Amino acid sequence: MAPSRIFSLAVIVVVCLVTSSPGAHAADDHYAIFMPGRYEVAPSKAAPDIMLSLVATVRALRGERDLGKGVGAVQFARDAKVVAGDKLQQDNPFTYEGYALASVRLHRLEPSAFAPQGRRLMGVLQFVNASKLRAETAFQIDYTTGAQGLTIHELQTMAVTPLDTRVVLRVLPLATGEALMRRKPGTIEALLQQTLAAKTALPQNGGDWMLIAISPDRVLPGDRLEIQVGDRAGAAGSAVTMPVTFDYAGFAVAAMPWKATTSPAVANIYLHTDMHPDRSDGRRLLGSVPLTIAAAAPAAKPQAPPATPRPPAALAQETWQRVKAFGVEFEVPARWKRINISKPSSDHDESQFAQNPRDVAAGAWFSVFPNNEDLIDPERKEQPIVLDGQNALLSDILTRAEDPPPRRRQVVIYLADKRGPAFLFDGDEDKWSSLGPILDHIRASIRLPKK
Repeated sequence: MAPSRIFSLAVIVVVCLVTSSPGAHAADDHYAIFMPGRYEVAPSKAAPDIMLSLVATVRALRGERDLGKGVGAVQFARDAKVVAGDKLQQDNPFTYEGYALASVRLHRLEPSAFAPQGRRLMGVLQFVNASKLRAETAFQIDYTTGAQGLTIHELQTMAVTPLDTRVVLRVLPLATGEALMRRKPGTIEALLQQTLAAKTALPQNGGDWMLIAISPDRVLPGDRLEIQVGDRAGAAGSAVTMPVTFDYAGFAVAAMPWKATTSPAVANIYLHTDMHPDRSDGRRLLGSVPLTIAAAAPAAKPQAPPATPRPPAALAQETWQRVKAFGVEFEVPARWKRINISKPSSDHDESQFAQNPRDVAAGAWFSVFPNNEDLIDPERKEQPIVLDGQNALLSDILTRAEDPPPRRRQVVIYLADKRGPAFLFDGDEDKWSSLGPILDHIRASIRLPKK
C-alpha cells in the first residue's frame, strides 16, 4: 500500500492527473477516486470510460465546450438531459475558477439505462483552491460508449454541503466589525484576509465586539450559519435570527454583536441545513469557541497511579517473530506474513507485515518505510513520544465516518528530526481492543539503527 493513500482504506484509490485546458483557469486537477467495494487499483487498470466520464463532468462544470479535449471523444446525445443544479437559484453562481479537483467519491456504479455498453455513475466531486477553500458538487452521469467515443445521455449536478463542513470564528472590535459588514469585501478570500488582519485574540472579559463566523466550505443554497452564545460548549437555545447573514456564491457568513463580561461565554456555531444527519431541527453544530476566561476549577485530589493493566488473554497466547526491515529490528505476530514492496515496480519502498496477506485490507498490518516522505501530513495532530530512546512523533486518526464500513484506525510514527525510518499500523477500529496491545508490543520491541 502506498503510504500517501492511507486515508480511506476501505475503498479503491486511483491517483491520476488531468491537466486543465487554458480556459479552465484552474491548477492541474490531481485527484483520487474513492469507490466502494475494493481497496486499491493502479491507474493503468482503471476503466478508461470512467476516467473520461469524470473528465467530461469536470469540464462541463467549468463551462467548457470540448468535454474530452486531450483525453478522448465526448459528445452529448441529441436528447440528453442536462441539469446544472449547482448554478440554480443563485444570483452569483459558483464558477470553479481557480479550483482544482481534489477528490472524487463514487457512491454508485451501475449499467447505463440507455444501452448495454455504458454506465451510470453517482458521486461527489470535491474542488479546492490555493486558499484551501472547498466546494463539493454531487453529480449523476449516464453515458454509453461506442465508435464515436463517449456519449452522455444524462448529466445532473448539484452543490452539496460537505459532511465535515468547517467554520472559522473571528472576533473584531465592534466598530471595525460593523464597518466591515457594511462594505462587505468582494470575495470570500478578501473577507477571510481582512478579518484575520483585524481580529482580536480570545478570551475577552470586557468590551464590545463583533463575532463573525465564516465557512471556508461552499454549502447547499439556502444553508446558513448561526451563532449562539451560551455558558458551555454545545449549549443550544431556540433558533435565532442573525443580525447579519449572507454568502459568497455559497460560502456562508454570519455576524452578531457581543458584549463581553466576566460570566462564562462560549460561541456555538451551527449550520442550518437539510443535510442534518437526524433532521432533528435542521441545525448541525460545527464548532464551539470559548469567549471568556472560565473560572478556575478546584484543585483535584491526588489519586493513586492506575494499576498496570494485564495484557489481554489473546496477547498472552500470541507467539512472536523477530524481523528486520531497513535496519530496524522489531517483533510482529508469528502468523503475520511479510510482503516486500520496492521500486521500480512500485512508487516507494516498504516492508509490510500483514495479518491477512491474501487480502491485506481485510485485516491489520504493520509497515516500515526507509523514510517518512509520504507519511508526514501537516494537517494531522501529532503527539511527542519516545521510540527506542529517540524523540518521535505519533498521529492517530480514523477514516471518514461516511466511508464504507468498517472504519479503519491508522497510527503513524516517525522520528522528530524527520529523518530515518517511519512506521504505519492499520486496523479495524472495532477490533482495537485486541489490535492496540499488539501495536504496543511492536512499539516496545523496536530497535532503531545505530547512528
